[in-house]
Amino acid sequence: MMSSTITRMMILSVCSFLLLACQLTLLDPENASEPGAVSEVPDASAAALSQVEQTLLQRSTDELAAEIGVAADAITLTEIEAVDWPDASLGCPQPDMMYAQVITSGYRIVLEADGTTYDYHTDSNPDGQLVRCENQE
Repeated sequence: MMSSTITRMMILSVCSFLLLACQLTLLDPENASEPGAVSEVPDASAAALSQVEQTLLQRSTDELAAEIGVAADAITLTEIEAVDWPDASLGCPQPDMMYAQVITSGYRIVLEADGTTYDYHTDSNPDGQLVRCENQE
């Protein structure tokens, strides 16, 4: 009986200590924001990109720059997202073409230049398919 009481008291002490430690972390003024403060969310171009995303972004930016005749640094990233395309067309089927009916992992990259947005679809291979989609829904 005595040992179970001691065990319970030790467990209660440890739990109390952990609860207190958690509260102190939450109340730390260096980690707390002011009431009503809004944290800024970085835009897509400032987000940390994986090596694959960086490579695909560079490829799509270079391709667009060459195609429309602007400097690559005049092109900005609006959005990049991982996508599972419903087939090997990467969401950009071309007339009279057949595509493997397999889910294809990749990315959707939206770039902007001179006020116009450009939509690129890729597979997940950094050196793989890169398709500029026009007039997509």
